[in-house]
Amino acid sequence: MKPSFWNEPMVTSKAAFFQSWAAPIQYLRSPAIGSAPWRRALVYGLRFWISVCAALFIAFWLQLDEPYWAGTSAAVACLPQVGPSLRKGWLRLMGTGIGAIVGVVLAACFAQDRPAFFVALAAWGAVSAFSTTLLRNYSSYAAALMGYTAAIVAGGSLGASGGVHSDAVFQLAVWRFTEICVGIVCAGVIRILTDRGDAEQRLARAIEDLVADMLQRFLAALATDLQSGTNTQSLRREFIKRTIALEPIVEQAMGESSRIRFSSPLLQRMTDGLFVALASWRAVEIHVQRMPEEERRRAFQAVLPMLSVAEAVLSQGAEPAGWRKNPRRIRDALRVSADKLAAFEAETPSLRLIADKTAEGLFGLAHAFDGLVLVINPESVLGLRGRSHLRVPDFLPAIVNGIRSFLTVGATALLWIITGWPNGDAAMTFALVITVAQVPRGDGAYAGGLAFSAATIWSSVLAMIATFLILPLIPMNFPALALALGCVLVPTAASSMILRKPAWLGGMMATSAVLFMPFLEVTNPMTYDAADLLNKIPANVAGCLLGAMAFRLIPPLTPAYRTRRLLSLTLKDISRFARGAPHEDWSGHILGRLIAMSAHASPLQRASLVVAFSTGSEIEQLRRLAEHLGFARGLQNALDAIARLQPEEARQRLADIDAWVAEQAPTQTSLRVRAGIAVLSEALAQHSAYFAGRIPA
Repeated sequence: MKPSFWNEPMVTSKAAFFQSWAAPIQYLRSPAIGSAPWRRALVYGLRFWISVCAALFIAFWLQLDEPYWAGTSAAVACLPQVGPSLRKGWLRLMGTGIGAIVGVVLAACFAQDRPAFFVALAAWGAVSAFSTTLLRNYSSYAAALMGYTAAIVAGGSLGASGGVHSDAVFQLAVWRFTEICVGIVCAGVIRILTDRGDAEQRLARAIEDLVADMLQRFLAALATDLQSGTNTQSLRREFIKRTIALEPIVEQAMGESSRIRFSSPLLQRMTDGLFVALASWRAVEIHVQRMPEEERRRAFQAVLPMLSVAEAVLSQGAEPAGWRKNPRRIRDALRVSADKLAAFEAETPSLRLIADKTAEGLFGLAHAFDGLVLVINPESVLGLRGRSHLRVPDFLPAIVNGIRSFLTVGATALLWIITGWPNGDAAMTFALVITVAQVPRGDGAYAGGLAFSAATIWSSVLAMIATFLILPLIPMNFPALALALGCVLVPTAASSMILRKPAWLGGMMATSAVLFMPFLEVTNPMTYDAADLLNKIPANVAGCLLGAMAFRLIPPLTPAYRTRRLLSLTLKDISRFARGAPHEDWSGHILGRLIAMSAHASPLQRASLVVAFSTGSEIEQLRRLAEHLGFARGLQNALDAIARLQPEEARQRLADIDAWVAEQAPTQTSLRVRAGIAVLSEALAQHSAYFAGRIPA
């Protein structure tokens, strides 16, 4: 039996359906129409509408039980940018699959034990909120889906007072997962047919601009600024912010390109290389400022000629925009210059320090150029994939978010059982959605929950208007239904891109466009139950408000507190590392905290983490050299002073080691030891308050 909205003569095949409906978007994207902001918003609104209608079309054709979930999934997966849309869609599939399986397992294991079922569901919500906090970007979104998909699947098997009907949950999970898959695939197909995306090009430009600018400024600092004593601290701090800002662009490019996703460790190493270059730049500058002017001049006269290979290649590029043509050549030139500096026979510890740190900076920038080579010419870096690491800056925010989610779901379920509230399962589900989905907003989660509640109310109003005033009057065929949906979805989705002030208004409209479909509940045949709709609306809104209120009762950690805590944890890690505790990925661990640091962090706080990164690296290198030269016991005494938060004592012990090494026969190894001691001592002197346990504000 064909669904009620099916109109077979209108569309002969699914392929023809997709192609015919994609044509208007292709026309609007043509140069003849122009490039005004309204056009981009209209294109997005049309794409959003077509994705939803395509998902409904397929769901009707397959005669799925609740086809509106397919439309809802298409709405969720349709974003203004290609990369986020595709990546969010695939991760939504993963999160939904895991959540559906967990929902079935919970209903099967606790079918006869209602309290245990709700405790287990609340615990799974806590796991979801915990994972959402630890992961980043769209991986965090997949973790959120694990939580409230389980609640949606399990909620469909609950009775009016919370009893579990486990005999229906498996079939419900299968149908729900199928509907969501249909929506995601349809949104992805429409996206690919109408827009190839430009995230790779934007990533290439962002990397090129940043790396080229940093390389030029680094070489200019070596050639003029550092010799004249100019302070480049503010410039380095600006580069830290720009490096951190690369992460969301990388995530979008990973959504568009499988090769970038497969080689993502290279992009992580690119970011690490940029931070290494900045740390090396800082070490050279701090040391040079303490050198006499004549010694400084002689040191740079010896070092600068070894940069000739890199400078010659750069001069041929004329401008940074021209470097994209052959980034591999620039990368190789940087490595040649770095190798020359590393092999340079220095005569003094200061010259050794400048040569080695400059070499480290060039190697770091060479790793950054690997990222540019990956985007432009991926075939040349196929053998450099490496491994990507999950870097967890701090577990406390994840624990707080998990506890909040557990208590919110538990309290909502208890209220439902005690009051016998109709549609209490919807309130519980929306409460879980808010406590999990708003986690990435941090201290803006409460405001986000209120905006979500406002979007719920507005979507409910639109759904009531469509259900009782529009749908009963239109013909019962799919084209008429699609046009009716377009009257709501196109302006709502388009306005989410246009309405940017106040900031919450655009987000509210985007959420409203997504929520409209599950609230409308398009079925075959369409039913018009006013009592059911009016009962669901208060439950949905109440669940949103309960979730938002949870962020007020158990607020997230403030940005200032999180920043100070990251610095405190890093100081404890330095103490443990100084005592001899092993650490497999010290550089990545500290740089992960630097990336996770709040945007409100002060320049001094960011600089303290960069110094901590440099300190750990120097400790690691000095330990290796100490075994070779025989001063391991003396070095450990100095490191114990660092662990006890006594930087002055540590500097004195390091000075004793330096004096002892100076009395030995001079070799490049002994000069490297003295250079490392100088870097470590200067870091302890410049940030003595931090290494003494006083966290900077």
